[in-house]
Amino acid sequence: MKKIFLSQPLLKLDSEQELLFEHIFQNNLSQENIPSLITEIPFPKFKFLYFILKTKKVLLHGSNQKNLKILIPQKQTDYKGDAVNAVFASGDAIWPIFFAILDQKIYKGGIRNACIKIQHNQQKESHYYFFSLEKAGLLQKPWTDGMIYVVSKESFNPTSTGIVRFDEWMSNDPIKILMALHVQPNDFPFLNNISGHQKGESMIKSWLFYKWRLSKLKNNKEK
Repeated sequence: MKKIFLSQPLLKLDSEQELLFEHIFQNNLSQENIPSLITEIPFPKFKFLYFILKTKKVLLHGSNQKNLKILIPQKQTDYKGDAVNAVFASGDAIWPIFFAILDQKIYKGGIRNACIKIQHNQQKESHYYFFSLEKAGLLQKPWTDGMIYVVSKESFNPTSTGIVRFDEWMSNDPIKILMALHVQPNDFPFLNNISGHQKGESMIKSWLFYKWRLSKLKNNKEK
């Protein structure tokens, strides 16, 4: 899998980080109808998200929209391309940041992305990533700040099952937001690992050429 896609960064947390992240989570749990907004964390924000996903029964939803209180089901497609009226969320700490920072007002092309989870056993799992935009749109650098909304896992179901699956969850109900985390493009650890594909090319080609395109992009920047 790692020959084709990106591997999850090392996410080992020390006791100082765990204590701080627990404190931040407990202090920002929504007691009213207005979710608390977290703006600054003195560590990479995806590490805080990783911590709460591992220790709390929560999922994450990334969006350009700010000041949301409830996530309303929308007409969209799942990973198989089937039309649904739903709210999507993920159990991955990094994937939702991509959706939070991709400026939907600027970028209008096709979006190809994935977070693939491999469950080796009850204690060990691996996550692999793929991010690609149409080449012309990628050149526009369509990035903005956005929000990660933390929601309860309670009413969600996974859209796929098995040892190898997409880390995507879906609910048909309106979802109350527990808290919100403000993110910027530099909070996304794979900002420099987004490739450009041609409009209309096959998904298989986008997958197989993904790392080659990233390597070519890196070499061009070094020249």
